[in-house]
Amino acid sequence: MRRIISLGRRFIFLLFFAAVLAALPVTPAFAVFQCSGFSGPLRTLGYQKLSVSSTAVGFTIPSGTVRMAVINVETDAVRVRTDGTNPTSASGMPFAAGSSFAVCPGQIVAFRAIRVTTDASLSIEYYGD
Repeated sequence: MRRIISLGRRFIFLLFFAAVLAALPVTPAFAVFQCSGFSGPLRTLGYQKLSVSSTAVGFTIPSGTVRMAVINVETDAVRVRTDGTNPTSASGMPFAAGSSFAVCPGQIVAFRAIRVTTDASLSIEYYGD
């Protein structure tokens, strides 16, 4: 009898756990990136694969009103600055391979990236009105 009660408790727990998981919203990973100052849905304006080497590089911005750029660091670590100053391999915000981050409107034109050790690759999607 105790075994039946124990199995019943486990079953109730699993049902409760499944209900909690089912209630959680399912959103794509990039949906967590947000920039303030605008509302409404964004559409994809363009994509860029950016090679990052020993010289700091910036975006090639597509036409349209770009409201946000989402960057994924593909192959190796980079350092980034968004104040218009070129980063170096030792200064700037570090991002490891596999990390993702957003760049908002006031920073898009000033964005610069440089590799930390070996050449890196960034995948960038631009979003806007």
